[in-house]
Amino acid sequence: MNQEVKTVSIITPCYNSAQYIAQTIASVQQQTLTTWEMIVVDDGSTDDSADIIKDIAINDSRIKLIQKENGGSASARNVGLQYAEGDYIQFIDADDTIAKDKLERQVELMDQKGLDVTYTNYKFTQSDGMINSQLMGFRLNLFKLLAGWGVFGTIPLHAFLYRHSFLTKHDIRNTSEIKEREDWDFHIKVFCAYPKVEYLAQYCGAYYFLCPTGKTTNGSLTKLTNGTLKYLLYKIQKTTGDHKLLLLIRLSFEMIRLAIACFRKSIDYTQIKPTLENASTQTKILTIALLPVSIILYAYYWYRIHKTHKH
Repeated sequence: MNQEVKTVSIITPCYNSAQYIAQTIASVQQQTLTTWEMIVVDDGSTDDSADIIKDIAINDSRIKLIQKENGGSASARNVGLQYAEGDYIQFIDADDTIAKDKLERQVELMDQKGLDVTYTNYKFTQSDGMINSQLMGFRLNLFKLLAGWGVFGTIPLHAFLYRHSFLTKHDIRNTSEIKEREDWDFHIKVFCAYPKVEYLAQYCGAYYFLCPTGKTTNGSLTKLTNGTLKYLLYKIQKTTGDHKLLLLIRLSFEMIRLAIACFRKSIDYTQIKPTLENASTQTKILTIALLPVSIILYAYYWYRIHKTHKH
């Protein structure tokens, strides 16, 4: 096989990940599909991340290091997209890993069916190296993304594989102006372009590392809630029509969860109050008006989920 052909471009934002980056790169080097390039974008690290990547790249020309000033993971992914030459795009963070046959299985399926996007299930990896037995994931659609993301579950970016030409055609990039929920935002952009997509059910292709210093896995409930609210308020301002309505329903449900958390004193409202004060008057009114709708909608889906699991 011609090694100059780059079937998959793997893009990895890296910031102070010296402790984990070698393991992430190793999971890529173990792929059964060998025609890949890995673009590691060092986002202004102050540790030894860049040196570790350089040492590995000396013996593997498929690995490329790009260094830039710190700007966040979204901006680093966009830099990687600028250099990507592969037919497919695989994102993976600097502390996550993928199954050794993930790229081969997804590329084969996408080639056969002319798909734009495929995604797999995933499992959590603990800091001690233990892998949780529970298989995570669900069938995704635009409705679930807009109204239910984070309520009924999430799917990490590295579970996905994207056709490069699809992302280019629809000008889908990571939004670097936000620092919270970038993966959620990227998923919405992808599904708003109505891709030909298939879910590899019952197959675990991605392993999500529960990093002790991660901004989501190590975040307090206050921090996580605040990040979600910031993103929803941002996205509602940028969205119109039915999609905006679904985001408003999602926001109203988040307000219910916030109220319950405040009642239980499991959240520090003083840290969240400034975020809510930035919401427009129209958003506040609509969010309150949609509270009955959100209660009915989420109660219905919780019932369906419970019924499915019971049987």
